Amino acid sequence: AFPDLSRVNLAVKQSLSWKAYMLCVWGAGAIILGFWLVLRLRGLRREHLNGESNLSERLESLLRSTAEKIGVKKVPQVIVTNRVRCPAVFGVFKPVLLLPAEKIEQINDQDAEHIFLHELAHIKRGDLIVHAFYMILQIAYWFNPLLWLIRRHLQNLRELCCDATVARI
Repeated sequence: AFPDLSRVNLAVKQSLSWKAYMLCVWGAGAIILGFWLVLRLRGLRREHLNGESNLSERLESLLRSTAEKIGVKKVPQVIVTNRVRCPAVFGVFKPVLLLPAEKIEQINDQDAEHIFLHELAHIKRGDLIVHAFYMILQIAYWFNPLLWLIRRHLQNLRELCCDATVARI
């Protein structure tokens, strides 16, 4: 009168097997992308720890006045490095401004102010937080092609919005 448990277990295993495989594929993709992101952030952080903030006093005071002009309360640390080709800002909790060493030596005050305004606009607008949220979404939903397709468009839109913020100032 007892049902054959081997048949019941086999039926359960067969009906769940494709779901289990898909869960493993999703988990592997999320782990790989998460690991890749952590490695990139650690590399940037290592650059931050090893970099030197050897801005001239002129550029340092220009950065402080620019931060005051745009309304950023805490001026980010500036790292002058040979490892970046264009200015960039990274870090959600403690933003760091990376500047290319070869370009910063020959920059005039007006160009430096525009660069500082643009990069500080990313901080002021909360772009770093939005980008971090997007990266978490992309890790969790890595299999969704729409997220991969709109990534470049979101980056371009973020840059255009920062340019508009700078133009307004």
